[in-house]
Amino acid sequence: MCEVLKALFNLTAKSGELEEEGKEEERDQFVRLASILHDLLLSEAKSCEKQYELHKYVVCSNYTIFT
Repeated sequence: MCEVLKALFNLTAKSGELEEEGKEEERDQFVRLASILHDLLLSEAKSCEKQYELHKYVVCSNYTIFT
């Protein structure tokens, strides 16, 4: 799961370089992504270490989306 979040982080970090075309569609995708990240943040992992790692990647991904 964390590998998926790392990939999403990299994609969102590079999305700021896109041109004005498609900005509304991109915004809609970010809203859906934020909803998924919200659900992941509220989910439970098998261990405290995995829970912390999941939360860390979710927070990093959310940070890149909204900055």
